[in-house]
Amino acid sequence: ALEGLQKFPQYKNQVLFWSYKLSKNDKPELLWEIIEGGNIDYYFVRSWQELTRRGYDPQKRFKIENHPPPEIENYPQSLSSQLKRAEKHWETYLFLKEKGFYRNAEIELLFLHYKNPSVKLLHFELVKLYISLSEYRKAILHALYLQQNFPQAGQNLILLRNLYPLFFKEKVEKATHLFRGVDPYLVLSVIRAESFFEVNIKSRAGALGLTQLMPQTAQWMLETGKTKLTLETVDEESLLDPEINIHIGVAYLNYLLKQFEGKLVQVICSYNAGPGRVQQWLQRYPADPDFFFESIPFSETKGYLEKVLVNYFYYSLIWKGYFSIQQLF
Repeated sequence: ALEGLQKFPQYKNQVLFWSYKLSKNDKPELLWEIIEGGNIDYYFVRSWQELTRRGYDPQKRFKIENHPPPEIENYPQSLSSQLKRAEKHWETYLFLKEKGFYRNAEIELLFLHYKNPSVKLLHFELVKLYISLSEYRKAILHALYLQQNFPQAGQNLILLRNLYPLFFKEKVEKATHLFRGVDPYLVLSVIRAESFFEVNIKSRAGALGLTQLMPQTAQWMLETGKTKLTLETVDEESLLDPEINIHIGVAYLNYLLKQFEGKLVQVICSYNAGPGRVQQWLQRYPADPDFFFESIPFSETKGYLEKVLVNYFYYSLIWKGYFSIQQLF
């Protein structure tokens, strides 16, 4: 089976991990192959956890480069030299940005990008501009384009911190200080998966704001005293307020962490599919965490779990300097 993986690289981590499991955990070299492959998914996170449990340090073979690629390190000069033919527009953009006319600057910069698609460094400038405009979703999307255009940079700290930013960090830390069992980096991981840091986002199902709260869930949290807010009711306007939304979202994570005794797989699945449904799955499916993962009947929940775990891996590694999960299941 392992010989055919070159034809189906998307299944490589899954096959390697299950080969390890079926070897009765006797072939750690299979886990190392997953780590060294650098494709971050559920099986990568589990391999990291399993190697750590066995006393290894997977961080030794997964390097994050602290120095930016040369083009990005010298990016103002590089960008100016690459835009010689559009120097007037570039200078106009810089003037508008310096004066705080960010919307006008955006028009100028997007025009430059449209006319100079080969100048990939413009994505870096767009990231910075959209952060100034508090349009965080667009900032992350341009960070993604930037990473795709500099594949030689690999796992680079500068690029990764633009992909996994600390937007709303103060509000998150304020809420997690009140609910001390909740890791702020887990909260940021959930927000990134739920809303991409878009404040006013509304889902088709009716979920609102950064942590995508359902109004009835938020109201229940208030009525049962599970938050530390003095509000008696919430409406759409209040749930789109970042501070209120984050507070109730953190309180809900705290509630789920207590209900599921800190077991992250169950907590994350519950945040997406509801705790009642997850309780049913726990009764129906195998107790082994990896069998449970493969058995999740909702593809959306399975994908959501993987997305949050990958977010949590990156947030922990690039901002704390290490990644460690004691209890996944």
